[in-house]
Amino acid sequence: MFSFDDQDLIQMLSLGTDSEVELDAMKEKKVEFRKYFGQLLSQSRKNAKSNECFYCGKKCSSFCNSHSIPAFFLRNIAHEGVVYNNHKLINMPLLDDDIGINKTGTFQLICRDCDSKIFSDYENPDNYEATPTSKMIAQIAMKNYLK
Repeated sequence: MFSFDDQDLIQMLSLGTDSEVELDAMKEKKVEFRKYFGQLLSQSRKNAKSNECFYCGKKCSSFCNSHSIPAFFLRNIAHEGVVYNNHKLINMPLLDDDIGINKTGTFQLICRDCDSKIFSDYENPDNYEATPTSKMIAQIAMKNYLK
């Protein structure tokens, strides 16, 4: 296990900084922090994941890699398959500013069948040529909740 005290973690996870001293201090511990943070995220995902689909309740051996933002939108705004995330906006040097499309805003809580049925309107590019329907808005809300 890594040796971070609470003050180190609070400083590293606080929203951005313009202080060169703080940025340099963070950069010095970047590798150690990223390993610790990665393990923490991995354990959190493992603890949160069930062996049943969150929606239908059926047992699943693998879950759909569902995007909170449809992948076709992400492909339109990506540069060389990469999308900037909020870390770019808040100046957080310990975390990546960008992430690949396949990992952007994803969750793995529902089975592939449920994902394709539940979010069919929301994930259809043709449905964005007009005003989104209340059903699409509900699907967006559900995606954000699951994320």
